[in-house]
Amino acid sequence: MNKLSISCEKDMNKICVNFIEILNLHDPYILKSGIVSNINVNVSYGNVLLQNIASIISPDMKTLKIKPYDTNDISKIIFSIEKQNMDVSISSDGTQITIVNNVPSYEKRQIIVKNLQKELEKQKISIRGIRKKYIDISLKLNNNGKIKKEIQDLTDKNIKNIENSLKEKCNFLLGK
Repeated sequence: MNKLSISCEKDMNKICVNFIEILNLHDPYILKSGIVSNINVNVSYGNVLLQNIASIISPDMKTLKIKPYDTNDISKIIFSIEKQNMDVSISSDGTQITIVNNVPSYEKRQIIVKNLQKELEKQKISIRGIRKKYIDISLKLNNNGKIKKEIQDLTDKNIKNIENSLKEKCNFLLGK
């Protein structure tokens, strides 16, 4: 492989890694603190991010515990979380808020799959855009067809990788 193909491969790999990260974020069975940490909460002194007014811990994969620094903010925090329309159960003992992830219905998991399929198409377009960029550079440098074939092979390989990753995720989400 020459330098042009190596650069092309690096750019395409970034797209693939980004897509894998997107897939990992869409796990309806795991509740991550990042899901709530950036929620805006309207407290007495203004609109602030939840992460700035409470500690958020995850004792297990399906539960979050939110301990506000000021217990007077509990109802405001609960209201802000409920506005997000997340499929979770929220409870409070007066000192902390407990969020438990509900297992999403099959229909909701199908919606997640459709959204991930749309994201796959965007990523495939990005990979093809990288292919075009490097083939254009190759043509300007008057390189032979070998480099063009290498770039096409990289394109095919990376598209196949993200398609397979999505297929695995869909099988997991839909229980196949």
